Amino acid sequence: VNMAAALARGTRQETVVVDLNLQHGCLPVFFGVEPTYSLADVARNEQRLDVQLLRSFLTKVTQELYYLAAPLKPEEADDIFPAHLEMALGLLRTQFAHIVVDTPHVLDPNTIAVLDHADVIFVVTIGDLASLYTTKRVLETFRRMGYDAEKVQLVLNRYVKSKEVSVEKLGEVLKQKVAFVLAEDARAVLE
Repeated sequence: VNMAAALARGTRQETVVVDLNLQHGCLPVFFGVEPTYSLADVARNEQRLDVQLLRSFLTKVTQELYYLAAPLKPEEADDIFPAHLEMALGLLRTQFAHIVVDTPHVLDPNTIAVLDHADVIFVVTIGDLASLYTTKRVLETFRRMGYDAEKVQLVLNRYVKSKEVSVEKLGEVLKQKVAFVLAEDARAVLE
């Protein structure tokens, strides 16, 4: 959410966030705007979906920032298939400078379809042992799936230089260079 907001504000180009957490999407909490439509409407209207109809399903946050909500009811998640996402993302690519998809932590067919079509995949981790273990497994899975190091970018979040292992050492352990480091800054995050 913060990356999408920064892209929209910094570039002054239209940016859209797609909430792929299909059962329990939480973007409305971050944006303070309640959606009327969602990905479930995309699925229900697949036969007549075009750019104009898809844009009507988006929730406008600012002049440049929009989002496509996860289904409004958890049971609607079962109605969404990779073909719906591919169709929606294809149409969004024609309209928006930036598309940010917030994926769940599960490699299901919908997530894989989105990742396959992504230009860049940001894997966000923190420096604790459990997170690094999980991140290493995710990166190994992505390598087996054929995603190269240019497509997969590692982001180290909430980094505290004096308390944690060096960024270089983390990159060695994960066998992936850390592309971006976000320092621990609780006040900035809350603002």
